[in-house]
Amino acid sequence: THSPQLKAQYDNKEKIYDFENNYISVKPYIEKADIALCNIETVFAGEEEVFSGYPRFNTPDSLANALSKTGFDIGVTANNHCFDRELDGLLRTIEVIRDNSMVSVGTQLDGEKKYIITDIKDVKVGITAYTYETGMYRGMITINGLAVPNEAKDNINTFSYETLEEDLHQMAESIREMKDEGAELIIFYLHWGEEYIRKPNAYQKQIAQKLSESGVDIIFGSHPHVLQPVEIIEQGNGHKTLIFYSMGNFISNQRYEQMGHRYSEDGIIAEVTYEIDTRVNDIKLKEVKGIPTWVYRYYSEGRYVYEIQPLTDFLKNDLDKDTQWKAENSLQNTVKIMGEEYLNEETYELIIYRD
Repeated sequence: THSPQLKAQYDNKEKIYDFENNYISVKPYIEKADIALCNIETVFAGEEEVFSGYPRFNTPDSLANALSKTGFDIGVTANNHCFDRELDGLLRTIEVIRDNSMVSVGTQLDGEKKYIITDIKDVKVGITAYTYETGMYRGMITINGLAVPNEAKDNINTFSYETLEEDLHQMAESIREMKDEGAELIIFYLHWGEEYIRKPNAYQKQIAQKLSESGVDIIFGSHPHVLQPVEIIEQGNGHKTLIFYSMGNFISNQRYEQMGHRYSEDGIIAEVTYEIDTRVNDIKLKEVKGIPTWVYRYYSEGRYVYEIQPLTDFLKNDLDKDTQWKAENSLQNTVKIMGEEYLNEETYELIIYRD
């Protein structure tokens, strides 16, 4: 949550922060899912710490409440801002997410596993998340340049591009553990890649390939803050891995006015459907959709208003000329990255895969 967003969400009359309006238009898409995940790229360190945006985030607890009310089930906390308020902030963030009826994954309390396993319609799904490290400092890993004490490193799932082979081996161990506990579907959420670059780099490709070989079914990517393509890797045994290299920005203040480009205003809601064949006890990837989204910011009653708009619905409204152009431009940017052949022109959805 960037500083202008904090200002926008403060209710001067009630003296509270309220984020629910940000998500009202996407709520129907989120709450219909059997399970919905989101990357929470901030911390809930509490009022004792100053609420702030970039470069060291701290957001009011009411954001977690808004995400829960929107329909999110799992908050992913492994990202380059998870240690912005050091260990106390990281641990309190986990508690706040759980207090708001969501599950956290990617960071964990002392002694907890690096993954979760949850039942979705009688299917056991293993879910984990990892973030990249930013080098070493005096024998300690760093996250966003902040040194993580050695006694706290097990609280964060991380990997380093410098020790990638070893880290991928440890990820494979977690996959085996999940499968030993009965996981039939494996999901990884990865904070990786290069900011504002619209295609995956060699490391992302290498990681995706290795995780596919280890049996991962879906990889959801974040961190670049712009969209990157979707790919399906198929192994020789027929196993398919779906990779969203980067889903762009869901909501932020990274706009044309600051960035000099509009790509960081764009995102997608990834909608993945699996089909269960109970006769042969088989789970098969059936359909992959992307709902293009745009961060709509407008001025009303003396303040900016931020809304995540699914273009599926938004472009069917009677919009002013400037808003219409920006929304259409956002859709065009998304289609160029994902592929024109995937666009359903009636709904503005991207049908990326259908078995």
